[in-house]
This record gives sequence, C-alpha cells and structure tokens, in this order.
Amino acid sequence: MLMKKWRWLLIAACMIVCSTPTMAARLMGAGPAANSQPDWVISRINIGKRTIVINDATYRLAAVVRVHTAANKHGSLGDLRRGMQIGYRLKDNGNGQSVISEIWESGHGATH
Repeated sequence: MLMKKWRWLLIAACMIVCSTPTMAARLMGAGPAANSQPDWVISRINIGKRTIVINDATYRLAAVVRVHTAANKHGSLGDLRRGMQIGYRLKDNGNGQSVISEIWESGHGATH
C-alpha cells in the first residue's frame, strides 16, 4: 500500500513539473525556456549601454548574453532588432539585480 502511495506521489510530482510553462517550453523545443510569451517584443536595444527595452520595460543585459536565433543557431546581440518577438532568461548579477543572460528569437521568424 505504501509503495502505491509513493508511485502516485511521484506521478503527481512529474505532472506538476511538466505542466509548468518552463518545462513545457523545454519539452516542446521552444528555446531555453524561461520568460517566453508571444507578446514580448523588443522596443529598443542599446548594446553600448547594455540595456534592452521589452514591452516598455527596461532591463540590463548581463556581461555575457547567449543569443539564439529562430534557426536554432547561436547569434549575437547585434542580431536582435526592434519589433522582434523574443523569450529571455533573467539571472541575479550578484548585486541583487536581475539581468538578462539569455535571449532567443521566437521559433517562427519574427513572430511566436
């Protein structure tokens, strides 16, 4: 009886983990899952100042940012354009501030 309870608990835990947007995006190959929604659009990017504006919210860019293009290739910040729909990953920069460490273009050209 105890074994059946553990098995159901394990199944339930797997279902919860796999139903999160992060894991679902990874399982569906939608990029490096994190903040990936179809309506996140680059408004501006200033590589020199290490800032990017996404839907009118300004974010700092990490010292090293991994960029993934829609063709599943590694790119650079220079590949990012205004109007591009993206997903991104935030991390703590060590000073208690969140910075973008990874950006990927949506999988269908410039749209998600």
